[in-house]
Amino acid sequence: MLPSEEAQLRHSALCVWPGLTGGVSAVVLQIVQQLQYLGYTGCFGNLDAESILDEWINAGWVELSPDRWSIRLKPDGVEQMARWKEEDRSWDARESVEVELPKRLKAGEPASNLRRMCAVIGVRLVECIHDPYTRVESLENILKLNELGTSFSPRLRLLRDSVKKKLEGQTLAGFLHDLNIEKKTHWELRVYAATERPHRRFLVCEDGGIVTCGLSLNNLDKDEALDLIPAGDPRAGHDREFFDEKWKAASVLQ
Repeated sequence: MLPSEEAQLRHSALCVWPGLTGGVSAVVLQIVQQLQYLGYTGCFGNLDAESILDEWINAGWVELSPDRWSIRLKPDGVEQMARWKEEDRSWDARESVEVELPKRLKAGEPASNLRRMCAVIGVRLVECIHDPYTRVESLENILKLNELGTSFSPRLRLLRDSVKKKLEGQTLAGFLHDLNIEKKTHWELRVYAATERPHRRFLVCEDGGIVTCGLSLNNLDKDEALDLIPAGDPRAGHDREFFDEKWKAASVLQ
């Protein structure tokens, strides 16, 4: 049985798109040659490279430059690739073939919740985390997400509520210091003034997108919402500005 057109679009995308992540663009001719090398020449039931490009564009996954010389991946394409990768991970783990899209976390499934969060973030680089209840357990879960493939900035910024207990603050600051030495990173944690009581939890990505999460990263064993706000959405711009404003007014955890 020959692969369906949908399967060919999926396979070709997973082979080519990783080279277009992070806002990178490529020459259309090079992408066509790459697809032809993969066997997409229109022979033996395969789609031809030009048809694949047209389908990607029509689906809103990629876009061409005004002169039609260059091509780049759109946010919808990044999200679609994340879904396909989640399906592949589930298949490799011999889970149910019917994969639930990672739009909600489930109580009793902390390990799967980590993978769901990883799938929603996709190939984006996480630059900031706003979580009022950031603790040592939160940093440990961030490391687990990193091991699953989520990318975090070497200068990750974390913002949380004020620390009420001195020992808790010392423990968290010490763990973060040791982590930075071990990972050769420069992660920084700042805290709100005692008068402010923030409640929202979200991640700011390099591409401008926002990943919203209904729970704190210190405990992923809950049934909560999980979603992505694309970079072009006004809500994403509001959250980025909100984080930057609060970051400037916050103090470094000592």
